[in-house]
Amino acid sequence: MDKGYKIGAVAKLTGISTDSIRAWERRYGVVEPNRGENNNRYYTEEHIGRLISVKRLVDAGQAIGTVCRLSDQELQDRTHGILGSIGQPSGGALKKWTVISVQQPIWLKACVEAQHGIQVRWVRCLEAFSASHEDFVVIDMPSLSEVNEKLVLRML
Repeated sequence: MDKGYKIGAVAKLTGISTDSIRAWERRYGVVEPNRGENNNRYYTEEHIGRLISVKRLVDAGQAIGTVCRLSDQELQDRTHGILGSIGQPSGGALKKWTVISVQQPIWLKACVEAQHGIQVRWVRCLEAFSASHEDFVVIDMPSLSEVNEKLVLRML
């Protein structure tokens, strides 16, 4: 059974250090991860999406104390409002993206949606993908351990 992402994986996915994630939880209540055995933190894709949005706003100069109190919708609106003008790609930027993703996780959607001025095409399987002059292609596939775990669960 999938418990979620551990803090080290979340740090890599969001670009936020593990110390900062813990501090944001403790001081501001940005997210409240689930706890497992040995009190380990487990984060959902929703937690990761929220952390990505908060980081983008903090990086743009917003105060963490203000940003942390926003609802998920307010975070998204503010991210698009503040970063909309500075997030526009220049003439040489990557404007046409294709994202190949079986599961289409929320954190990946949040990363892609945070980019402004791009055309995104979502494809669920590699076979359905055909290059049509994309500037950028993202491929998100399950790891072999995830596939193996699902096969074992089906056999039970």
